[in-house]
Amino acid sequence: MIGCQQIKTLFSGSGTIPLGDQPEETQIKVYSAPLPTFKPMQFVWFYKPPENPAELSTVASNYSFLILTCNDEPDRERLAEYGAAGEVLQYLRFEAVMDPGDCQTKPFQNQASDLEGDFCQINAQHPDWLLKDINGNLIKNNTSGYVVIDPGNPEWQSFFLERVSGFQKDPGWDGVFLDNVDASLGRFSTQGKLLARYPYDKSYQDAVAAHLASLSKDLHQNQHKLLFANITFLKQPEVWFRYLAYLDGAMLEAFAADRGDRLPDRIRMAEPVGYC
Repeated sequence: MIGCQQIKTLFSGSGTIPLGDQPEETQIKVYSAPLPTFKPMQFVWFYKPPENPAELSTVASNYSFLILTCNDEPDRERLAEYGAAGEVLQYLRFEAVMDPGDCQTKPFQNQASDLEGDFCQINAQHPDWLLKDINGNLIKNNTSGYVVIDPGNPEWQSFFLERVSGFQKDPGWDGVFLDNVDASLGRFSTQGKLLARYPYDKSYQDAVAAHLASLSKDLHQNQHKLLFANITFLKQPEVWFRYLAYLDGAMLEAFAADRGDRLPDRIRMAEPVGYC
């Protein structure tokens, strides 16, 4: 897997090399500053350690970037012992919280509301944190109990930031990987849902960008950690670059091949993740 970089400043000035009587649009452009050096990334190991612990050494020697979750810390340390030298990011869902079905069951550790009773408390005391359709109904992502959150709610942003900051106090994490950072309302339109608060793509994008901005400021300035994201349901290229202003890199899901439950895990891992 080859990494990519966002080029924020291409040149500080330009000129042309005349090519006889050829039209201007065919003349060679000469830039006064060279392009930045690209940093290849090789392969990225995504989301969970291999089921067979004996394969950890193979991961350490063949992958230059690791994305794991909370509770994978023992494997993370073993990977370091095997010589893994690349950054290790903590995977977190950006768009949803988990309803485990009751207030005593521990939810999955791949999202910010990771404590027993978190969803019950959010639902009872902060119902405005949860995104609703035009009929006032909660929006569930799938059958796993994930309920979509409102990215533009300031209190939710503060809660999320507080949890993430706490997670990142562990020096073994080099930063955060946010999954499902939507660049449009496509997630909802595929379900036939209309949102009460966000009727247009632009309004939802503004909310996501504000959330990313607060996360970026804290992680970069206060903790000196990386922030990556999987930008999903992208329609407009300019939104990709708008989000990248707050990120150190991004993943374009299903870049080279379609994905889904019908594909083996080893194929679904092959997503391009690049530095910016």
